[in-house]
Amino acid sequence: MKSTIPTTMLFAFILLMMSGCKKEMPARIPEVPDNPVFPSTAVHPLDHVFADNLAAATQQYTITTDNGPGYVNGTQGFYAGFAAHAFRKADGSTATGPINITLVEAFNVGDMLLLNKQTVGNDNGQPRLLVSGGQFRLTAEQDGEPLHLAPGMSYMSVPIPGLPDADMALFSGRIQSDGTMMWDLWPNNTITPIDSATIDSIPLGGFSYSFPSDSLNWINCDYFYGSGEPLTAVQVTCPPTFTASNTMVWLVFPTLNSLTNLSSGSGSVFSTGGGYELPVGMDITVVALGQVDEQYYSSFTPAVVSQGMNMSITLAPTTLAQFAQDAGGL
Repeated sequence: MKSTIPTTMLFAFILLMMSGCKKEMPARIPEVPDNPVFPSTAVHPLDHVFADNLAAATQQYTITTDNGPGYVNGTQGFYAGFAAHAFRKADGSTATGPINITLVEAFNVGDMLLLNKQTVGNDNGQPRLLVSGGQFRLTAEQDGEPLHLAPGMSYMSVPIPGLPDADMALFSGRIQSDGTMMWDLWPNNTITPIDSATIDSIPLGGFSYSFPSDSLNWINCDYFYGSGEPLTAVQVTCPPTFTASNTMVWLVFPTLNSLTNLSSGSGSVFSTGGGYELPVGMDITVVALGQVDEQYYSSFTPAVVSQGMNMSITLAPTTLAQFAQDAGGL
């Protein structure tokens, strides 16, 4: 039977946990604009699709922490608690009055695909595939001014679709200038699996990954994938009509809740290039979306990674609504 824990008692308990684990709290990620690392001025004709999807996925909240804690409960199970006077302006002063919160939840690989948010991590300068427990973006502003969090005054939680994974860690995300996402391991991070079915403040039952957080923007629960299998580059060839100028190609790993993108080498050939490599024998789905003469085309092609993999795919006419439905089935 689900217990009823008042939110004030819950937050007091969370703050007690945070104070007891103060030495283990992660260093704050600076709230800076998404940081491109590769110079690029290219604008892809499909960029508007993902911008529209991001706008549609963005949830808006207004809270105040003037007289006590404030809370945000996302539609997919995200939870955040903020202590009184938790938000700060750029000059360090306390933000008082109404605070505007935006939240984007992407806890499954289909949602990540629709937002074009890859799960590739920076492992000492080498891109590597991640196993994802879900990602989100949380921002705060007041009168158009971005706010940040004071240290030790907030706690966040994301739902777990199954059982907790002890390897999960926190990563911070940055959008590169080519539109792809890169994730950096968050030093000194602490994640605690909790049984959220006992907490009324979290709307979904089951387990959640919970952690103190002094940071806003993109955050992901992940760890680097490592199977011990041989690694290989992967190449995908589309029909000649579909090139980097009008098409995007991804590799989706449903069992890892993860996805990567393929870059274009020449013409209609897309590949991992000199970046990350993939384990031989892994089940994947090759996904492509193209736009030619105002018509959308897509492909969802199951495959198994093989050494030196070079596969050809075909794309069929689709709509964005159908593409979203197909993505939801991954």
